[in-house]
Amino acid sequence: MSFVNGSAWRRWDLHLHTPGTILNDQYGTWEEYLRAVENHPSVKVLGVTDYMSIANYSKLKTYRESSRIQNIDLLVPNIEFRIAPPTDKATAINIHLLVSPEDTDHEQHILNSLGRLVWQYGTQRYSCLPDQLMALGKAFDPTIKDGVAALKAGVVQFKVDFTTFRNWYNAEPWLRRNSLVAVSAGTDGLSGFRRDGGSAALRDEITRFSHIIFSGRPGEREFWLCQGPTEDQTTAIRLGGPKPCLHGSDAHEIAK
Repeated sequence: MSFVNGSAWRRWDLHLHTPGTILNDQYGTWEEYLRAVENHPSVKVLGVTDYMSIANYSKLKTYRESSRIQNIDLLVPNIEFRIAPPTDKATAINIHLLVSPEDTDHEQHILNSLGRLVWQYGTQRYSCLPDQLMALGKAFDPTIKDGVAALKAGVVQFKVDFTTFRNWYNAEPWLRRNSLVAVSAGTDGLSGFRRDGGSAALRDEITRFSHIIFSGRPGEREFWLCQGPTEDQTTAIRLGGPKPCLHGSDAHEIAK
């Protein structure tokens, strides 16, 4: 694509859920969702987000390939994880992988990698794939018979610790070359740790590991672009800065 008038700004939403998202799905039908996307006046790139899965990314990609949402220039898989240990505010850490769709086989590569991320419950090891997450959900709560409910339960319980997650990511050459790690700056991420608390070093390591900060706060942006006071700039550089700050809708319903 060429622009005769120079650069052109495009609005991106890299944190957007879809109908059928595994947790907190408040959408209606896919048709309602597709119409809402097609009627949006400005967003051109979507980060299609779900928990430990790309199933809904693949579904939306299929819709686009069949001539829906043609106003969207690019779909990006956004895989959302919940990482242990919990923050000082007792919430799991939200870490995302934004994966490049440039490789025509990217979906299979992603699934291959997710199949090698494992967590043990009891004596059984479970991988981060839908059938295995369902099995984990049923093992955790044997009263669950429904597959969707089992998948939800498995996703909620599947929480590898940060070191395991980092080691897995670093051992996946394709994934490492073709993805960026994003961490929430909110209470479900970096702000959930006290800077002077017992998990301050863990917070530093998670920050260094991440390429992107999910935040819409102007002060956060100033800090990570190293535009603040000298002391803040020194801290940001020590933690791997400068880093981009991105803000998405995190929408789970049409109204948002």
